[in-house]
Amino acid sequence: MIVFTSSDAAVNALTRLRLRDRSVAWSDPLYMGMVSPHWDLGAFASARAVAHRSFGWDEDKLVEKDFSLRNEFLQEAVSGEEEVALLFGPGVGDQLNLAHLLAWVTTHAAGVLQRTRLATSERNLDLLTDEEIGDLLAGAGEIFAAAADQYRGAWAAYVSPDPQFLENYLYQAADSPYSGKALNAVKRVLREYPSSENGLSLTEGQILDCLRLGLESPRELYEAYSQTEEHCYLRNWDFWAYLDRLAGGEKPLIETESGTPFLCPPKALAWDLFYGQKLRLTDWGSSVLNGDAMTLCAEGRWIGGVQLEAGAMWYWDYPRESLTREARELANA
Repeated sequence: MIVFTSSDAAVNALTRLRLRDRSVAWSDPLYMGMVSPHWDLGAFASARAVAHRSFGWDEDKLVEKDFSLRNEFLQEAVSGEEEVALLFGPGVGDQLNLAHLLAWVTTHAAGVLQRTRLATSERNLDLLTDEEIGDLLAGAGEIFAAAADQYRGAWAAYVSPDPQFLENYLYQAADSPYSGKALNAVKRVLREYPSSENGLSLTEGQILDCLRLGLESPRELYEAYSQTEEHCYLRNWDFWAYLDRLAGGEKPLIETESGTPFLCPPKALAWDLFYGQKLRLTDWGSSVLNGDAMTLCAEGRWIGGVQLEAGAMWYWDYPRESLTREARELANA
């Protein structure tokens, strides 16, 4: 059996269980940076390696090499006759990776689904014991074609340059008994569009709220942020990138107490200095959080296949639960 999972910890657990199965992590923070619509696995790996480099995460050639290796496992699974198992968690990152994998399989190797089993945990895979990972694998069941189609639809909507495709998926899949966790992931992704009230994404608002409550260090902020949702949207490295963006630009929303530039890993792996930083809201950040100003910090950011740009912005309207081109007219300069 070849096992694909969204967790390196799950791969290690399966290795420790000494099962005869081969396993590989199909993991990539697809909610960060541009996600191309390439069906070609090699082209997709190259594009995502560039996205990783833009955040300072590893060398792009190393990332591409890792992704190429997982692609080889997938091609081997397609060309062989072994049973395939998919073990994925409930978080947005897990579900986007599962959607990518199932979209590719249903489009290019639909026959593999007949010998593929799926298990999606209700808990983060990194929190499961080895025995629980083993039980999850043993309980993996048949993938219904309707469920695979729902994931393929979610992926097509996510990589589209038109965010309305994602919103349409939200309503089209709402009544499907097979959408489940994929639908929840789409709902959460849509809330990463800047709010039409103040220009903050849900995560950015959560971070600024934590600062307003008096939390200061990167570690404290991440621990508090991770308690704000049932399934954490960001990993810690992704979270540091959010802090870096909020602390940058012409009108930063947060700043260090010392007034020095925010130190974001892995630009410099000085962990004591990094964790020792104390952060606070700027006056501008307070105004935005209070709804008295509109931030433009989302400009240039990618959400799946959509780039938010001046003149081509999209916002999430919370009262209407829908995307809009219009934002409240507030001071932004």
